[in-house]
Amino acid sequence: MGLEIALIPIVSVISTFTMIVMVVWLIARAKQRQARYRADVQTKLIEKFNSAPELADFLASPAGKQFVGGMHEPVRAAVHDRIFGGIKWSLLVTAVGIGLLIARFSGEDDSLIVPAGILIALGVAWMIATYVTYRLSKSWGLINGPADSDNVSTLTS
Repeated sequence: MGLEIALIPIVSVISTFTMIVMVVWLIARAKQRQARYRADVQTKLIEKFNSAPELADFLASPAGKQFVGGMHEPVRAAVHDRIFGGIKWSLLVTAVGIGLLIARFSGEDDSLIVPAGILIALGVAWMIATYVTYRLSKSWGLINGPADSDNVSTLTS
C-alpha cells in the first residue's frame, strides 16, 4: 500500500509532462503543415509564369501586392493572437486573484491572502507585458501598418 501511494505523484508528474509535450508537438506540427501548404501554393502560383517580366508585372499589380502582403499575414495574425491572448489571460488571472481576496475578506480563510496577492500581481504583470508587446509590435510595423490599418485600428483608441 505504501508503494502505491508513493507512485501517485511520480505518475502524475510524468503524465502531466507527457500531455504538455504532446499538445505542444501537435500545435507545432499543425503550424508547420499550414506553412508548408502556404509555401506550396505560392510556389505553384509563381511557376505559372513563363518569364521574369511576366512575374514582375504580376508583382507590380494590386493582386501581386496582395500576394506578397499575404506572406506577412501569419506574422500579423500571430501578433494579434498573442496580444488578445495576453489581455484575456491577464484579466482572468487578476479576476481569480480578486475573487480570492473577496473570499478572504468575507471570512472564508486567512490563508487566501497570499495566493490572492500572487495572482493579482501576476495578472497586472501579464497586462504590462501585453502592453509592451503591443507597443513593440506597433513600432516594428507588425500591427497598424499599411496592410493592417483597418484590422486593429481601434485597439489604441
